[in-house]
Amino acid sequence: MIWPLRVLWAAMPVTAGAVIADAVSDWSPGTRVVAIALAWIGWGAVILGLFIVRPPSLTATRIGAPVAVAVTVVVALTDDSSAALIGVTLVQALATTALAWSVPFSLLCAQSVAYGDERRFPLRTPPGLFVGPIPIAVALVGVGVAAGPLMLGDRRWLLGSCVTVVGVALAAAATRSLHVLATRWIVLVPAGVVVVDPMTLAEPVLLTHGSLASLTPAPPRADPGVDIVDLRLGAVARSLRIDLSSPAALARRPRRHRPLTTTDVTALLVAPVRPDALCDTYTQRRPGRV
Repeated sequence: MIWPLRVLWAAMPVTAGAVIADAVSDWSPGTRVVAIALAWIGWGAVILGLFIVRPPSLTATRIGAPVAVAVTVVVALTDDSSAALIGVTLVQALATTALAWSVPFSLLCAQSVAYGDERRFPLRTPPGLFVGPIPIAVALVGVGVAAGPLMLGDRRWLLGSCVTVVGVALAAAATRSLHVLATRWIVLVPAGVVVVDPMTLAEPVLLTHGSLASLTPAPPRADPGVDIVDLRLGAVARSLRIDLSSPAALARRPRRHRPLTTTDVTALLVAPVRPDALCDTYTQRRPGRV
């Protein structure tokens, strides 16, 4: 999975470089230099992440590839560049975006930071985020990083400086929000199962083998007669139910300006990728299995 990503992104300067160079050919010299420099910096950040595979690589690719798609579409609508070249660039950027959100790549990035014989299974991204929050966050990163420097390149010093400060701050905040999606996991450890989800939990929760009653596919609807905490955030398809033999304390992520609260739970609903593989791996690793 990683090599197709590397090849696609490594080839981007050949096509996207020509498209951008043609699109900015009539810009002022300073703006042109800044635009090309930003394109190289963005490409370099992603290619570096693809060769040093870590959760930040996932975030960088999930930002860089969609930004490349957006830039290519804007050029196609506003410039008379070669249609064939734009088409090839768009296909490359779309394919890279699809691979960046693929399960194998997210698994690879998650497992890259595992300790010892840990197995990490990423939690699925809540589908509702794809409708607005994720595209908006990616757009904030792209526009926030580029707008101010382009103005400075055009010698609009005061406005460019102000936009750069505000834009970089917004881009940093959006990047942090997107990176949370790359650090949500179900981790199988020797002692049991750890649920790591900064979006729903104040801190990771360790469920030891002794406290785990079962790990099974979740029913379409939760049993209202059981104290169940739903951590799926809308990703209900092919989710898992973790039943506990005794109540466990769970610290939910507090809402803004509200105190931290702890809830005793007897069951959890989670939505990892590859749920069948997770169940099989857990069964094989559980002490005392037949």
